Amino acid sequence: MSKPEKEVHVFSGEATLTLEDHLIIPQAVWHPPAARGDLLRVASSNVIILYIDAAPLGLQPSYKEIQALLKRGAVVVGAGR
Repeated sequence: MSKPEKEVHVFSGEATLTLEDHLIIPQAVWHPPAARGDLLRVASSNVIILYIDAAPLGLQPSYKEIQALLKRGAVVVGAGR
């Protein structure tokens, strides 16, 4: 029995998204920049989160939120452009 494919969630702003990005990860669910609580809403042990952009300073996810994701077994990848 094979493992189920992981869900991919991408948090990125419109300024950083291109059509090419959607073609690279066509199965991804695309979200606006991450605000506090957004990452936890998609968290599970079967998820990969690509965290590119965050909401304005003070509203972005905290490091404690990211730690909670990792404890749940999520894969979190940070990136920037």
